[in-house]
Amino acid sequence: MRKTNLFCELMIVLIVSVTGLDIYWSVMIGDSLYAHELNPVARWVISQGEIIGDNLYRPAPGSQGVALLCALKSISTFVVVRICQLLVEERRIMGVLVLSGVAGFQIWLACFLVFS
Repeated sequence: MRKTNLFCELMIVLIVSVTGLDIYWSVMIGDSLYAHELNPVARWVISQGEIIGDNLYRPAPGSQGVALLCALKSISTFVVVRICQLLVEERRIMGVLVLSGVAGFQIWLACFLVFS
């Protein structure tokens, strides 16, 4: 295995791990997530979850929005990681740079979540 491949795989593990941490905390504080969420896009997604929800199933208020947010976080992480993998395969240097940028943002996000 080339060193670049190992480096890329470790960055992907980091990206997915931080996403998992973010989703875990979203679920843990789900009932008050909307009030504490700083990201306006995430707040909008949470608000849309209540509109989209099934009328036959009424879980706790706010939980459908949090579920929608977590689903979108999972899907978007998969898409970003897959695009980065394809970039690494086709244009190694660009792929590694993009993957490094995403990993750097995830490190910042983890520090923000833990220390704020």
